[in-house]
Amino acid sequence: MDSNRAPAAGDPEIKNPLIDRALSNPVELERSYRTALAENREDVFRGEIKKALETGRETPLLTAWGLRLDLLPLESGLPEGDRLSEDPKDKAFLGLHHWFPAIGLSIVLGLAWLLLAGEGPAMPFPVAAKPAFWLGWGPTGVTAALTYLWLTGTKADPAAGNKRVYASAAVILALLTFWSGWFFSGRGGAVAGLAALHLPLVAMLTLGYVITYGDIDRVKSRFFIILKSLDFALSALIYILAAGMAGALTLGIFRVLGVEIPPAMVQRTANFVLGTIPVLALASVYSPGRRPEFQDVSHGPLRILRLFSRLALPVVIGILLVYLVGFLPWNFTQPLQSRDLLLVYNGTIVAILFLMVAALPLPLEKLDPRLKLWLRRGLSAASGLALLLNLYALTAVVLRVGDQFGWTPNRHAVIGWNAITLVILAGILLDQRQSPDDEWVERFQGSITRLLPAIGLWGL
Repeated sequence: MDSNRAPAAGDPEIKNPLIDRALSNPVELERSYRTALAENREDVFRGEIKKALETGRETPLLTAWGLRLDLLPLESGLPEGDRLSEDPKDKAFLGLHHWFPAIGLSIVLGLAWLLLAGEGPAMPFPVAAKPAFWLGWGPTGVTAALTYLWLTGTKADPAAGNKRVYASAAVILALLTFWSGWFFSGRGGAVAGLAALHLPLVAMLTLGYVITYGDIDRVKSRFFIILKSLDFALSALIYILAAGMAGALTLGIFRVLGVEIPPAMVQRTANFVLGTIPVLALASVYSPGRRPEFQDVSHGPLRILRLFSRLALPVVIGILLVYLVGFLPWNFTQPLQSRDLLLVYNGTIVAILFLMVAALPLPLEKLDPRLKLWLRRGLSAASGLALLLNLYALTAVVLRVGDQFGWTPNRHAVIGWNAITLVILAGILLDQRQSPDDEWVERFQGSITRLLPAIGLWGL
């Protein structure tokens, strides 16, 4: 409906002269809002907008102000095909539409993991599991996720209506898995460990590409995909803990009753149950058919992680300062001789990046301006300290290559990862130095997500 037209005869009357007059003039409405803020009457202005919304008159300008003032849910601004119906029958149908494929695919994936793992443990480590499992668990899990998203997608999802996107991704993952099985067959040690690490990563990045397919603002979409990935990981962990407790309780009851279950059966059951978790965890945290930027990231396990990350940020900065200033100068050559210490450095850098992602303010999150300022300073400080640690770790690895140790697959992979994280951290610092106060969050998101394609290419 055109926001600039005069009220028609059939329109509900808005009995508020200020809002009724300003609805056709965005500049006047903005001026009224700023005046209300200056006079500490924001609640009065919100009340006037709320009354206008309650009359039932819908205009794009009024809807935008309702969203801006948190008077309307975010779904009000979504396309019709992406909006959840308020009809209880429709909600029930959507629930069935959402969970039936999830349960069915989780059973299929559980059976696939059971076949891949056999009587061995379903663990993604070459030392513990069979090659078929540590090579196949990531691609099969992502293929099940792709199938789930395709079955439950809506017309608002550009990828959902394009079967070729999903089919191409599934074929690529299958070919990559078969090639990896042929190339790494019979190999062990560092080569097998690198394959076990990078193949699932490439599979998950492929899933992220499919989900963000067709998005105009890919920076924001990729950032929300990272957030939902953290949400998914926490939810999967909760499922695993719950399944482990239920399994331990069941075994305890049978033991009290004098029934001994063969260890092989216990292991196979555990493999099957673990296989059912990925799709169930995805269905629990990701709304099918919604674009990534419209996903709920303000509730659930992710909210706890966000609070924890912000509380932990000063502690992390303090630990990095103590280490870089108080320990490293007096033990400068120790990491050159210690491979394990270098691995700890790189793990710390990745953990800091995830912590910063979780601590960033959300688009509609209301934070005190002073808290937001200190959060920006804290994230910038953590980025700078992590950059120094990254520089030292990269230097140490390069020196180990040039010394008597030479090139190895591990050092080749670590140098690449150090280079990528170094560019990400440097980009964060440069963008934060140049970005104005009202754009620093978006710049931060872009600095982190810009190199996601490079991560996928290096993983290959």
